[in-house]
Amino acid sequence: DLLEESPIVLAYFSTPQCNVCKDLLPKVETMLEEHALPGVYVDTTALPAISGQLLVLAVPSLIVFVYGKETARFARHFGMRDLEASLERAKQYLE
Repeated sequence: DLLEESPIVLAYFSTPQCNVCKDLLPKVETMLEEHALPGVYVDTTALPAISGQLLVLAVPSLIVFVYGKETARFARHFGMRDLEASLERAKQYLE
């Protein structure tokens, strides 16, 4: 529903056991607040069908959706600057 309601959505795929994910999540949440964008957390162990449907094979994985279509994907090792640049590009696309 969120993908249909909001033009830009960041999906955060993780597991409760992933320590890197636990450390990264607050940084991602802060970035979403700064950009006033919605995000959704997906526990890949609780929702394996969604993870499989989107071919999420590693955690943490973040997917940027614009109008319901994937425009960027970040998995395992990535820089927060790269993620922020992707969100900025998505916002500019809407203008």
